Amino acid sequence: MNCYTAKRPWSDRYHPKIRHIVGAQLLDVAADSFD
Repeated sequence: MNCYTAKRPWSDRYHPKIRHIVGAQLLDVAADSFD
């Protein structure tokens, strides 16, 4: 399992909560070309 495969589920699970805390202007999902 590579690093991306291991960390993506964590990101998908916690991103909405983190975004709510820090604000949408500070955190956004990267485009696939940058991810």
